[in-house]
Amino acid sequence: MIQTVRPGDSANIICSATGDGPIRIEWTAVGRALPGSATATEGYLTFRRISVDDAGKYLCTATSHVGQAEATAEVIVMGKFSLDFGKS
Repeated sequence: MIQTVRPGDSANIICSATGDGPIRIEWTAVGRALPGSATATEGYLTFRRISVDDAGKYLCTATSHVGQAEATAEVIVMGKFSLDFGKS
C-alpha cells in the first residue's frame, strides 16, 4: 500500500488481520524509530501534521499464538513544489 499526502495533513493507515485470536498488531518504521507525529493504536497508524521527514516505509506485524504475518505500507509526503509536464 502507498499513501501520498501533503505536509501538514493527517494520514491514517489501517492494518487488520484475521485468524485465531487474540491477535496483536504493531507498527514500526523501517530502519528508524516511529516519528513523533505518528501514533500506533489497535492496528491504526495515525500521523498528525505530517512532515516530509515522516516519509518512508512502515511495517505492520500481526502476531498470535499461531504465528506472525507482516505487511509494508509506504508513505509519500509531497514537497512544496511539483512539476507538471504538458504535452508539446
